Amino acid sequence: MVIGDRSSFDQVGYCPQFDALNMKLTTIENIELFARIRGVPERHIQPLVSRLLSSLHLKAYSSTVTSALSGGNRRKLSVAIALISHPSLILLDEPSAGMDPGSQQFLWKVIDRLRKSGKAVVITSHSMEECEALCTRIAIMDRGQIRCIGSKQHLKN
Repeated sequence: MVIGDRSSFDQVGYCPQFDALNMKLTTIENIELFARIRGVPERHIQPLVSRLLSSLHLKAYSSTVTSALSGGNRRKLSVAIALISHPSLILLDEPSAGMDPGSQQFLWKVIDRLRKSGKAVVITSHSMEECEALCTRIAIMDRGQIRCIGSKQHLKN
């Protein structure tokens, strides 16, 4: 990626802390909408939607209006949208905030698979448990400044 090169945006997926979803659309419609915004060719949208619904365990909620989804399923939908363009860099802001423990563990497995597949995953989190479970390197910030950075073991010492 080159800073300032607009084509680099295609390589970045972003999941905001607060779900930026259209609450009047269904799960499928939200993914389709964001796929079109990202410029996914029309013929690729349905296979992409199917893959994302399956990989994030959202198939059972595909026709559910987003406002009726649980908070955990909304977070999974937001992560699905971040993955639309097959990005090499994925930015996740508080990815499992507000999730029940089962959904949280599932999402952590998804994130771990992404990392192990060669994707660069950057997570912001207030949860040290989440950071320890998912991160190979951790930066601690205080008042907007990085105070320390290193591996989990380095920071514990």
